[in-house]
Amino acid sequence: MVFNVLSHILHPHPSITPIELSTPLRAAFVSSPVVRFSFTAERFRLNEIFEPAPGMLITIATDEVMADDVQAMASKITTVYTELTLFSSKNDFHAEPGIGFAVGLEESESAQFIKYWVVERLLQLTSSVD
Repeated sequence: MVFNVLSHILHPHPSITPIELSTPLRAAFVSSPVVRFSFTAERFRLNEIFEPAPGMLITIATDEVMADDVQAMASKITTVYTELTLFSSKNDFHAEPGIGFAVGLEESESAQFIKYWVVERLLQLTSSVD
């Protein structure tokens, strides 16, 4: 979305109202942008990218546009990697744990689960060291 807005500011599409800024933008922040709705990139060769991780968590909002694709990818991952946790929240939006925190929203279900999941992994690590 950020790239689309920036592109439209620089090169307005004739059928869309131009965006006129009163002052120049100072910055743009893009976190893990989805640049293609496809999981066919070479990087997604399942047997190679998940082996080093002792656990993996994927969070999604159940109503977000990419939810079905993420669930399908998670299903593929679990065929070769059993340490995957998929957490779905009906009350969150796409990337809410990061965005919500950044703009001061109340902690989301996903953010709460991420904290729980990380603490559990840390406790497992510390108990295996003892």
